[in-house]
Amino acid sequence: METRVGNITYSGSLLGTQNRLVASYGGVTLRIPSESELELEAEVVTGRIESSLPWEGDVSGQEWLATLNAPTAYVFVRSTNGWIRVEPSETMRPNGSGRTGG
Repeated sequence: METRVGNITYSGSLLGTQNRLVASYGGVTLRIPSESELELEAEVVTGRIESSLPWEGDVSGQEWLATLNAPTAYVFVRSTNGWIRVEPSETMRPNGSGRTGG
């Protein structure tokens, strides 16, 4: 998935073993199940990368190379002028606002 102007938001499990999300002028939000098994390569030129998931590897600065659980898939995420957020999908309500639970 790629856009030159605008944001990308993807929610759900990633399909296949090779995934690519690229935004030139905008941010990327990726909401995935915390049990996902991924290798993440993420980079921003102007902006920052944020995630509350328990990644292992290099997760500082503007380039991340990290794994989540035992990786069976790869995802490349890039934003030139924007942000990258990788969030656990189960913390979102179906309407996309706030936390679930009680």
